[in-house]
Amino acid sequence: MLKLLASDFYKLFSRKSFYICALIGMFIAVINVLTLSYQMGSQYGIPDLDLKMLGYNAMLVITSGAAAIGLVTTIFSSIFVSTEFSTGMVRTVLLRGANRFAFYFSKLIVIISVPIIFTILSCGASFAAGCYLWGMGEPTQTILIGIAKSLGMFLMVQAALHSIYVMIAFLTRSTGTTVSVNLAVFFPLIPTMLIWLVEFVLSKWFDLHKNIGEYWIGNYSSVFEQTFFSKDYVIKILAVSTSYFVVSTLIGCFTFWKRDIK
Repeated sequence: MLKLLASDFYKLFSRKSFYICALIGMFIAVINVLTLSYQMGSQYGIPDLDLKMLGYNAMLVITSGAAAIGLVTTIFSSIFVSTEFSTGMVRTVLLRGANRFAFYFSKLIVIISVPIIFTILSCGASFAAGCYLWGMGEPTQTILIGIAKSLGMFLMVQAALHSIYVMIAFLTRSTGTTVSVNLAVFFPLIPTMLIWLVEFVLSKWFDLHKNIGEYWIGNYSSVFEQTFFSKDYVIKILAVSTSYFVVSTLIGCFTFWKRDIK
């Protein structure tokens, strides 16, 4: 297991695409902060408005960097795992006697580390841009705890989402199909349509009026925007994230264990 992890992390950090995607995420994070400054200036009719006068500082925009990583981590993670099948690397490693479960969990751990690394870098870029524009601000205990909660909840959701991406990659074993399906999972259109369909069927045929959307993990991707979490909301995110992570991992491991590698 440790050898597989070391090998996978070596592959991760040796890929140029990893650093390119990280830079793209950081660039988007900086653009988001600059866009906020421009939008607020336009709202008040003062193009060169200094948001520092309204209480803005780097501590208030640091979590906005998390908004920049979703698309790039989805694409990168999909390609990283699926290319192991297309290049024949999976078959080669398994023929050397590697345990399938260890192989799967090694890939899962590495892929979950991607949004963690990208989030740290992108939030750091947002913080740097905020410091340049409005100053750092006072890092009070309340603010720091709020940031930690926001990013902690966000990374839990990302871990669940990326466990789905890994499962899909192991099911499809095709780069193009994996990227397409995972993008469909990432973008809200198709999941939202399916949720509406299920809610319609439940209400029309069974007279059950349920908000199915609260059980879809993708609806919690913007949790980083919040700084206050009620106990019930935290429990809901924990339950939903854990459920998706466990179920997708079990499905992925079981199918990988059962299917032959060609």
